[in-house]
Amino acid sequence: MAKVIKAENSIEVMSGADFRDVDSNEATWSEERRAKYDLLTELVKARVTTMPYFKESTIPGVRYSCQYAKDKVIYCCYEPTIAYIFKGHKISLVGSEEFNYGPGTRLVVSVNIPSTYCYYNVTPQNPFVGIAVSLNRDILAELFESIGRDYFTQQINNTKDANKRYAVSVDEIDDESLDVLLRLTDLERSDDEVKRKILAKPLLTELFYHVLTSPHGTHLFTYYHQNATHKGIARSIDYLKTHFKEEFEITEVASGIAFMQPATFFKRFKESTGLSPLQFKKRLRLLEAKRLIEVEKQPVSSSAYEVGYSNLPQFSRDFKQFFNIVPSKLSGDLSALDPHHANPC
Repeated sequence: MAKVIKAENSIEVMSGADFRDVDSNEATWSEERRAKYDLLTELVKARVTTMPYFKESTIPGVRYSCQYAKDKVIYCCYEPTIAYIFKGHKISLVGSEEFNYGPGTRLVVSVNIPSTYCYYNVTPQNPFVGIAVSLNRDILAELFESIGRDYFTQQINNTKDANKRYAVSVDEIDDESLDVLLRLTDLERSDDEVKRKILAKPLLTELFYHVLTSPHGTHLFTYYHQNATHKGIARSIDYLKTHFKEEFEITEVASGIAFMQPATFFKRFKESTGLSPLQFKKRLRLLEAKRLIEVEKQPVSSSAYEVGYSNLPQFSRDFKQFFNIVPSKLSGDLSALDPHHANPC
């Protein structure tokens, strides 16, 4: 098994580690299945040819990723996304949970959530290759209606610890989804804009259908169905993502946004993200402060005040604890702050 040292706010992958345990039975793939992964890998590589090796496709919400070198540890906030991995390996510390994933895996991030990650065992000959698809809440709502609430309720009732719903889950890509991804990438390469506009939604709907009828489905239902138990948590996360610079009592978010009793809210929030609401808010502030200092070249003091800190020494202590570096010593490596890094692919 891979030897991974995990601190509260950092990841260190030991050189020479064996990460075969994160693969989805790659050694047992049929020739046909392997050929599909090889084809998808080459299609993505052909579309992603320049740094930072992320590319928005011609289909809204679909993004390609192809990383040719092991990167430094990246700090970001993952967006609600489905990531399909065809080649290479990645380790993500999402909230308080660690996820190792490689070829043939599908990672679903249900809500915005702070993350720390790095690629490993990646070389120019063995890149990390995948496709990220942003969650489309309109399509999800249509599918919830079509599939029916009873289906998801039954799945939840058959699940151990049914009330616990961590906002990130990982499994193996199913054959049906592989076929949809091949058709989607074929459509994406079409020069016919009208064709892409008309045919993209049915393909995305089919892709989301396979996700909802997989073990991920109960997670997404729990957060996004109109009567779901954790919909208030999803609303509160959206609120914190938008208002993290402001001062307010977390209990106000519990009652006014999530519509929950504080004790229930705090419990479900931590079960979902691995963080308390206050920790979640602090991480968003620190991530934005890092961006302001490195990308916008703002002074440390004004960056701290802009994200909501009123005490500069406290900001410096929190920053050092989270990033293992004092804010005045940042390197200014802009590649680590590219907005494309905010997805798990």
